[in-house]
Amino acid sequence: MRSLADPGENVGLLAAQSIGEPSTQMTLNTFHFAGRGEMNVTLGIPRLREILMTASKSIATPSASIAVIEGTPRERIDAIKRELDRVYLKQLLKNFSLEEKITLTQNQSLRRYHLRIELLAAEKREQGARHLKRSRIMEEIEKRFILRVAHAIKKKYTEISEYQQMSHRTMRQGNIAAGIDTQSNKTRGLQGPDNGDSSDEEAEGGREADAAEARLHQRHRDEAQDYEGEEEEQGAVREKDDEDVHMDSDAEEYVKKEGDEEMEDGEGSKKMTVNSSRIQAVQRLSENISNYTYDVKSNKWCEVVFELPLRNKTKMDVASIVEKEVDVFIIHQTAGIERCVETTEQKNGREMTLLQTQGVNLAAFFKHADVLDVNSVYSNDLNLILENYGVEACSKAITTYHGFTLGVADILVMKEADEKRKKAVLESRTIGNQVVRTAFGLADNASEAEIKRTLAATYCNPRGQGTDVKMLDFGMKQGIAKYNDAITKSCVPTGLVRLFPQNALQLMIQSGAKGSAVNAIQISGCLGQIELEGKRMAVTVAGRTLPSFRCFDPSPRAGGYIDQRFLTGMNPQELFFHTMAGREGLIDTAVKTSRSGYLQRCIIKHLEGIRVHYDSTVRDHDGSVIQFRYGEDGMDTTKATFLNNKTMPFLEDNLEAVTLASKPEGVADADFGIKETEKRYKKIVKWKKKAAKSGDTAKKTYFSAFTNFSAEHAGMEKKRILAMWFELSLEERAEYAKGMPRKCPEAVDEKYNPTCKLGALPEKMLDEIEGFCTRVKNNEEPKEILKKTLYWKGWWDGQ
Repeated sequence: MRSLADPGENVGLLAAQSIGEPSTQMTLNTFHFAGRGEMNVTLGIPRLREILMTASKSIATPSASIAVIEGTPRERIDAIKRELDRVYLKQLLKNFSLEEKITLTQNQSLRRYHLRIELLAAEKREQGARHLKRSRIMEEIEKRFILRVAHAIKKKYTEISEYQQMSHRTMRQGNIAAGIDTQSNKTRGLQGPDNGDSSDEEAEGGREADAAEARLHQRHRDEAQDYEGEEEEQGAVREKDDEDVHMDSDAEEYVKKEGDEEMEDGEGSKKMTVNSSRIQAVQRLSENISNYTYDVKSNKWCEVVFELPLRNKTKMDVASIVEKEVDVFIIHQTAGIERCVETTEQKNGREMTLLQTQGVNLAAFFKHADVLDVNSVYSNDLNLILENYGVEACSKAITTYHGFTLGVADILVMKEADEKRKKAVLESRTIGNQVVRTAFGLADNASEAEIKRTLAATYCNPRGQGTDVKMLDFGMKQGIAKYNDAITKSCVPTGLVRLFPQNALQLMIQSGAKGSAVNAIQISGCLGQIELEGKRMAVTVAGRTLPSFRCFDPSPRAGGYIDQRFLTGMNPQELFFHTMAGREGLIDTAVKTSRSGYLQRCIIKHLEGIRVHYDSTVRDHDGSVIQFRYGEDGMDTTKATFLNNKTMPFLEDNLEAVTLASKPEGVADADFGIKETEKRYKKIVKWKKKAAKSGDTAKKTYFSAFTNFSAEHAGMEKKRILAMWFELSLEERAEYAKGMPRKCPEAVDEKYNPTCKLGALPEKMLDEIEGFCTRVKNNEEPKEILKKTLYWKGWWDGQ
């Protein structure tokens, strides 16, 4: 009874600690791509932080999935996918070119950038972008893209100008501090003759500044002259292109409007008005846009001219600005959704088509309610589900979360593979002497004493551990490499119990989401050679890496080779070596611990109200029952002691002392329900014997009338099967129960409360007590006394 969780025990804090502690080590930090959907999804500790710490309505990677109603035409599904997919300008561009020109006049000096954009034909685009018409694309470019580019160029120009002004100001202040301000020199020259305070260097500085300004102006004029020939040539080409365009346009109009000249003239003037209004609309977007032209006939290209004052000396990289805007500019999108992927899923024996979206927009789904099952929407945006579908749907969405981390089955190794691994491990422990003989050229029959003297002479050389030690380390690494390979090939990934893609760890690794093959090998295979700064473990003056090894031990394990794995654990020496190597990554761990530590405090705050109550039930802060018995058995493992066959002979020899220590004085066994618990245990023993005689295993059976009923309706939805079962009468249910093995009686500690019933112990402990008392060669009365005493002992101490 001392081992039971006491009323008032705050078991919620223990649960919070068990969740939060691994997060401080970031072992559960998983951020990976969701399988076939190829969508960025936040899972693991980052997702836990999102839910518990920030509780933000805007999560990092929202996603949703919705089922397509069976029978929906393929054309409609493709149309919905095109509507939900985001299309960027870079997916539609054939090419963009940028040409820079400088124009110098008496009134102003300008730097002009001619940007030409050419669009791809529909058949040459990606599949998801072919539905967009060139007129729609050109409209988005004219209204938004050119404006974004103009703002980006102006912002960059302003930054450069401000930086240059600051640099000039700093330079002038430095000149003044050094006494070489040219302006003050000129002022002093006007005031009167030199009084001896100025110098030739100051005058020379002023002349150099004037000369630099003159050279800059002359360079601008030279650059303008270089561009004149190109401008004239390209101007002529553009005039010819415009003439061709107008000629083609006029010819086309003539064919369409032949025989009606007045109507043709009216349409032509209207077209010219529309063209001029488009050009003026683009020019009004920014004061830095001086001209705009486009393909009037088919919207295949457009050209815009940006002009900036020629005030600063620095030449801007406008091409990189345009390229950056092209990469991020969106032509078509559904608000909140980045992409849509079609997947299939088996449900109730039928194949269902699902649309998975990166991002969430329920309104976009509801628009297509005739072909999309809006009642099957699932999203990781819990606030969205809560607001639109209610508390129960939100709770169900939380409970469906899975795949946060890997499971034990993902790291277990098959028996055959484990045997190969053990063989390689044992062989690797015997190669030390041979490696030393090979590294130092000793004879094959060199004794261990000679090997020890060679190692002592190598490590204790007063001239320092140089080439010989490096040669030995290299030889040892080469020697154990083949055993490392054998262990790896036998265990990972072909030797694992669960293979890819069912293996969650391998799914993370092979998708590139989190971890690497090295992590899987260290978990299931071996940790391998531990190195510090590229070297094996350092040897002390006594010739040991650790006190537990022999002096100048040549074995790989003494040099830091760990042939054990995380799955089955390491011995203390190996753990120490691994800890030494792990210290090198201490900074990275310290940086992450602050965030995960705060997460742990948040979890504790959420679970601190869960505690054990007076009736041994586990309840929340509002009194709702979480568990009827803590951990299903009520045991507090931190206080439990263990009874087994090895300790029972000792208890038998000291029966009187045990009775005095365990059984209260003057208390009758019958007052604590010993008869009821013994009767229940006898029923269980009797059921086991009957089950063994009938050929069944003596284990609890998991078949029932309901499992027989549900087997007849395999493939049907679970809710429908449950509804049909509850509609059956008791007689109909009894028909399905015929032929079923007799149900195992409830366990003693399940039927009775262990806090008030003597003998209400776990079934395994009762079996051990019964088995030991049966083997005791005493008469019945001492056996019963021993049994009752062990009941009292087990009641107080627990399992």
